[in-house]
Amino acid sequence: MLSATSARFFTLVQIAITILLASGFLMLALGLLMIELYSHILWALYPRLQRAMAEQDWPLVGAVLNSIRQRVRLNLGLGGLVFVIAVLGRDG
Repeated sequence: MLSATSARFFTLVQIAITILLASGFLMLALGLLMIELYSHILWALYPRLQRAMAEQDWPLVGAVLNSIRQRVRLNLGLGGLVFVIAVLGRDG
């Protein structure tokens, strides 16, 4: 009886640990992706935007702004996903 109860307990603990690790890795991966998107905007797209504006290359300005907009929208969506995961993972 005690052996069967212990076996069920440790099985449930293993499942809980697996879920905890998976959700932690997911949150870490999403956070790293969001940082990468922001870094790309800051270090690649924004300087390209500044150069295009200085050269008054308005078609390029529009294209770069569109690229920035798309990445910001994706980052906001990822942030919303992180929020949903965090809320759903809260204790009661």
